[in-house]
Amino acid sequence: MGSRYYYLGLDQGTTGTTALLLDESWNQIARGHVDIRQYYPKAGWVEHDPIEIYDSLLEAAVQALRSAGASAREVRCIGLDNQGETIVFWDKQSGDPVYPAIVWQDRPAAAGGGRAPALRRRWTGLTDSMVPFSRNQRG
Repeated sequence: MGSRYYYLGLDQGTTGTTALLLDESWNQIARGHVDIRQYYPKAGWVEHDPIEIYDSLLEAAVQALRSAGASAREVRCIGLDNQGETIVFWDKQSGDPVYPAIVWQDRPAAAGGGRAPALRRRWTGLTDSMVPFSRNQRG
């Protein structure tokens, strides 16, 4: 019997992560799903735990692989999809998140400005005029 190859699709959404394992003919072979929690530290604020997001990607992929009886070595490529404008700041040296993920539903961030630009300035020194496609540069 020849080697099997699969394609793994990972969709990291607002409420969970889904993994689809597809064969070479693009037929769905297996699926994994892990819910993620949303946190509301203040009225209008919406956050995720960045480590929980990462762990959910791994767990959903493992679920799909186990369900199909496949190994990671049989995955030829991985496609990623992520929830639009959720933002995470990572420490350059350690790779650890420095703050919870600010979710696209966060009202202060969605209103233009809010927490994300202030945190970006604080941790990176970048202003809106230095960041491609920032709000003040959109047509």
